[in-house]
Amino acid sequence: MDNSRNVSTALEKKIAALEEENQLLKNIIHKAPIPIFVLDRSHRISHFNEALEKLSGFRAADMIGTDFQWKAFYGQKRPVMADLIIDDAPDEQIIALYGPKYKKAFSDRKLSAATDFFPDLPPHGKWLFFTAAAVTDTRGEIAGAVETLQDVTTEKTREQEVFELYQTYQKVLEFIPYPIILYDANGFVTYVNPAFSTVFGWTLEEIKGAILPFVPENLKEETTQMLDRFKEEQRLTRYETQRLTKDGRRRDVVIWAASHTWYKGRPGEHFVILRDITEEKRLAANNRSIMRISAALPEYPELEDLMDYITREIKELLHTEGAVVLLYDEIKNDLFFLGASYDDSDTEQRARKIRFALDEVLAGKVLQTGRPAVDNQADKDLESYPERERKLGYKTRSILCVPIRSDSRITGILCAINKKQNPFDDNDMELMTMIAGTVGISIENARFAQALKEAYLDVASMNRAKDKAINHLSHELKTPVAVLTGSLQILEKKLADLPQVKTASTLNRIQRNLNRIVQIQEETADIMDKKIYGAKDFLLVMLQTCKDELETVIEQHLDEENPMEVVQAVIEKEFGSPELNYRDITFSQAFDTLFDSLKPAFDFRNLDIRITMD
Repeated sequence: MDNSRNVSTALEKKIAALEEENQLLKNIIHKAPIPIFVLDRSHRISHFNEALEKLSGFRAADMIGTDFQWKAFYGQKRPVMADLIIDDAPDEQIIALYGPKYKKAFSDRKLSAATDFFPDLPPHGKWLFFTAAAVTDTRGEIAGAVETLQDVTTEKTREQEVFELYQTYQKVLEFIPYPIILYDANGFVTYVNPAFSTVFGWTLEEIKGAILPFVPENLKEETTQMLDRFKEEQRLTRYETQRLTKDGRRRDVVIWAASHTWYKGRPGEHFVILRDITEEKRLAANNRSIMRISAALPEYPELEDLMDYITREIKELLHTEGAVVLLYDEIKNDLFFLGASYDDSDTEQRARKIRFALDEVLAGKVLQTGRPAVDNQADKDLESYPERERKLGYKTRSILCVPIRSDSRITGILCAINKKQNPFDDNDMELMTMIAGTVGISIENARFAQALKEAYLDVASMNRAKDKAINHLSHELKTPVAVLTGSLQILEKKLADLPQVKTASTLNRIQRNLNRIVQIQEETADIMDKKIYGAKDFLLVMLQTCKDELETVIEQHLDEENPMEVVQAVIEKEFGSPELNYRDITFSQAFDTLFDSLKPAFDFRNLDIRITMD
């Protein structure tokens, strides 16, 4: 009896302890700070804690004992993760519901986790990280499942903001037109933007995680010193240098760099921006070269000396072994050297004595087509121009030729030969074309100066001939005038014995004109001596001449029936002006017609025309 009572008492104590433990566990679950619910094997809710009440908006009293667990998360009925654990659902079914967000612990087939957005949770949906695990009985069989949830909305929002910010930075980096490189702490490339690939040729896939091999050999020591300063100062501002492209071309660049340190334990990164200033420097150098050549033109009055100077400039600017100016001889239909500059002085001397037929050199093709030409493999194309090598005695590896134009015709060819670094490119052709324009002007000016000099010599020769003719005429007039004057005096004496003949007026007129001839001879002598004489005497002579003409005409026709009419008719015939033709016009129309005809001559000016009529 006592034993039964003792057993019963022990059992009651054990039950009470279990109930207390159960209550304690229930309270732990109910007061847990994270949302928790528990399902039994029949998929009914056995626990629904306060944190879940707050998260879902449902009361535990309304949920415990029901299978409404889906209502806490979804707008329509569907299994939750705990339901799938109880049913030991296959992965395919879970993935069908949760997609790639589902993760399963490989060490425990009855433990799963996922992160998902639940749009039906108040107020505007929430991101939840939830885990579900099976609850087993003493036999190891599934007796239910427990599911915990964690509100990660804030973290997900920040994660999304960080992702969007990353996307924004990514787009900014891709949009920036300057090459950008990110290096890790060890100097390995972690990122390059598209502008870098465009300028230098390497893609991110080619150089990520590698050392970028774009420092020229002659600048490596200088670059090492620069990096030492950068490590100390953690920044670099406007460092001008050169870097290589993937295909080995040099680019002039300006570099800015800064270091960024992440949180403790993570190594920093180096951010580098490069600006390609190759074109800027090239254009500036071109402008300086053109200005220098233009300023030097007056220093070389002889065209050949000027062409030699220009070819030396081209050789230095393009870093070539030689440069020449070939002029076209229209009579012989060939090309000859007007200016030449070579590193090899013997070749330079030989070139000045050589002439090429148009089909013997690339310059002939340029002359015929009028288009620039470049051949960066001239040494492999010897069969096209074999005479070039034979006559010049010089190996041409590369050549660039541009036409020299004067007005609408091509007068010659400007050539650069054997570039020392890199092949000839469009930039070289642009510079050569600019210089060719200056050369064309110089050649035209030289030809104009020569023509002017020849014209001056012709005029001087004609002036000398004119002076001789006038001087000869002046001296030759003296003798016949003297004879006529003496004869007139003899005639006057003889006629004096004939008083019935009236000759005084006629003889005086003859004498006056003889005097005029003498005066003309004296004026001619004055012109030869470059003396200045006034217009008054000339006008008096004109009036006297007119008087003499009238007297002569009147005396000739004095015996006519109507002498005055006859004299007037003779004057009109000999000295009269043609009849004037006139017509009535509308002034505005006449002015518009005149204005339209004159407009092309001053269309580029701004004119203010005012018309007044009196």
